[in-house]
Amino acid sequence: MSLPIRKNGSGSMIEKLKYAAIQQRRLYGSSHREALVLMLDSSGSMANRDCNGISRFEAARNAIGRFIAACNPAISLVGLATFNDSVTKYIEPTSNYGLMISSLTEFPYGNTFMYSAIINVCKELGEYETSVKRVVLLSDGWSNDHHYGIGDAISRAKASGVILDTIAFGDTADVESLRRLAVETGGVFRDVPLSAELLARTYQQLEVRVRGLLENRSKR
Repeated sequence: MSLPIRKNGSGSMIEKLKYAAIQQRRLYGSSHREALVLMLDSSGSMANRDCNGISRFEAARNAIGRFIAACNPAISLVGLATFNDSVTKYIEPTSNYGLMISSLTEFPYGNTFMYSAIINVCKELGEYETSVKRVVLLSDGWSNDHHYGIGDAISRAKASGVILDTIAFGDTADVESLRRLAVETGGVFRDVPLSAELLARTYQQLEVRVRGLLENRSKR
């Protein structure tokens, strides 16, 4: 089964976004080398204000903002997904980055249905015809998803050709599961303490790594 995914609060199911994905492919064709979705845990624990005086969610939002600012819209289509009991916000990968950070205004609540969220996002990314399809996922907790398990999420990512880069944020994160998601899909895992500065640096390092990989591909 698929969990509901709300696109900018619309309450639509992710399967109903196929038309938008098709339009994106027609518009961009093969001119972009990467389709990337930044996935952010928005469960209740992300509201904890134990990250240099701000909430975990705010620290992640700021770090993601700097990541997006460093991306190249001529190379990367960037999207955004937040998740708790469902995918609460989904913005399809686009070269118009202006909408991303301004949309991250929600207050974290609920559970962490991480594997369902990964499956839904990977289904969408599988529709893109870019040479690289990637997710950068941050979570500060353990998945209490009773719909799917980690094996289901990994299988879906592989079937869709999606690489999962994962960030375990803080000492309550499920380090081993997040590491496994990355390792088994060819991605990178990072374990980051509750520091806004270190989190921003981690996102920056991931962006530099991805940019280097894309530039190397373009030279082949």
